[in-house]
Amino acid sequence: MSTIILRLLHNANISIEEISKKSQIPLDALVNATEEPIEFWTIRELNAFAESLKIKPGELLEELQPSTYILDIDDDAQTIQGVNISNLENYYAIRAVVEAEHGILLQLILHI
Repeated sequence: MSTIILRLLHNANISIEEISKKSQIPLDALVNATEEPIEFWTIRELNAFAESLKIKPGELLEELQPSTYILDIDDDAQTIQGVNISNLENYYAIRAVVEAEHGILLQLILHI
């Protein structure tokens, strides 16, 4: 975690000391936050880092947490992303559309 946030701060030419002064969050709390997983940050810490980087807190979260999206299709349970489709014919029709659209979206995201 510390590598990503510290790189972002370095690239923006911002020190943790500056963030501490501006946000009135103790310096040691911010330093500790950079060494912890994002799940342990307080909202104040997240907001202070985001504000200093001039981005929204959600954008900072996206930078700090890599996407782990997985298309979850279970033929045995007839579920797509955990949603059960009881009619077998409908299940396979929806599955075909979801897989086709998923492939197109992945290509757009990956700029293929």
